[in-house]
Amino acid sequence: MILGGSTPFGAKASIILVFLAVVAFLVPLFVIGRRPSLKARFFAPNLCRCCGYDLTGNCTGTCPECGTQVGAPALAT
Repeated sequence: MILGGSTPFGAKASIILVFLAVVAFLVPLFVIGRRPSLKARFFAPNLCRCCGYDLTGNCTGTCPECGTQVGAPALAT
């Protein structure tokens, strides 16, 4: 046992410590793995920066999903 020796809470403490170690390892991996998709969403030329809606072919200059002004209209190429 990691903690507690023969105390009744030793097994529970061991399980909690293993769980916390796994979470501490996986959370940064999730954040790092998620970051490229966030960059792609906010810096893609044909996506609304507010909601991520695809503005390809939109000539109005306004996102039809959220109403955000997108500056120059996203013209289809």
